[in-house]
Amino acid sequence: MAIDGLTAALRGGQMSQGEARGIGAPGAPGAPRSPSSGTATGGSDFAKALEDAIGEVDDKQRVADSKSMALIRGEDIPIHDVMVAVTDAELAVQMTTAVAAKAIAAYQEIWRMEV
Repeated sequence: MAIDGLTAALRGGQMSQGEARGIGAPGAPGAPRSPSSGTATGGSDFAKALEDAIGEVDDKQRVADSKSMALIRGEDIPIHDVMVAVTDAELAVQMTTAVAAKAIAAYQEIWRMEV
């Protein structure tokens, strides 16, 4: 999952939670890159990870919206599928907000450091 990779990158780790459990393989989508596979600067890797994570959250919201609208239109869709999609999207937004708050707090802490 891109969010897991992003939080691992923010913590300075080399392994996502999925890889720690043996789910993700190196080179698989969402798997963190090895230090040698990135560019000379880590900024573009971080930007790509951030872009992927936000794209994943957007996709989850679109799925939840489409399933909700299908239910409202009276289509034959199980209510539990709609609730799972909506809850998944809600949790993804909450995680993104928490990661953003931590990143801002880290930036502010760095800004206050005396050189």
